[in-house]
Amino acid sequence: MFQKLKPEEAADLLQTGGLGRLGCVYENGPYVVPINYYFEQGYAYSHSLPGLKITALRKNPKACLQVDRVESDLSWQSVLAFGEFEEVVNPSVKKEVLHKLLTRFP
Repeated sequence: MFQKLKPEEAADLLQTGGLGRLGCVYENGPYVVPINYYFEQGYAYSHSLPGLKITALRKNPKACLQVDRVESDLSWQSVLAFGEFEEVVNPSVKKEVLHKLLTRFP
């Protein structure tokens, strides 16, 4: 039986998750890739070296993040968050984000 998550349940799933799937558009088609992330104050933060996903997101910033929590084949939760890619360019903010990511994912 499917049940829609309450907003606070979806936020909790995003907050406690760490592995998600980033969806974006590349050459007019979907592109999905797993990422490590952390969620804070309505924003999902991740780190990436230059490559296909950064190229795609710079060209078309529309993106989504899918995160799930699976207890068993019949007991799981999933959330799909939609938003737009924003590149962190401020050096002090970059350092803070990277520190939080490395603390969570050494």
